[in-house]
Amino acid sequence: MSQDGSRPIDFVDYIRKQDCVICFKNPVDPDHLTAIGMGRNRKNKDLMEHYTCIPLCRFHHRERHDHTLRDFEDKYKVNLWYENHRYLVRFMGTLKVTKGSP
Repeated sequence: MSQDGSRPIDFVDYIRKQDCVICFKNPVDPDHLTAIGMGRNRKNKDLMEHYTCIPLCRFHHRERHDHTLRDFEDKYKVNLWYENHRYLVRFMGTLKVTKGSP
């Protein structure tokens, strides 16, 4: 947990409220750019991989998993890591800093 009380899963919840980064439709699936991997507990609220999510509608989420990241990005002329960074910066701006935080 961070000093502001947020957890990685809070970012996933934030992503669920956004529109698809490709077609701007909602609802979305949080798509992890860094794989959590088989055998790991995806429901663990403190996995750092949760910070690598982007919002994709079901159609684009499925399509992204059917192709390489590079092919998907080339097709839609988008940099998904850049988009993730933008969402993360906006998310961090919504957090309340507690007194005494650096």
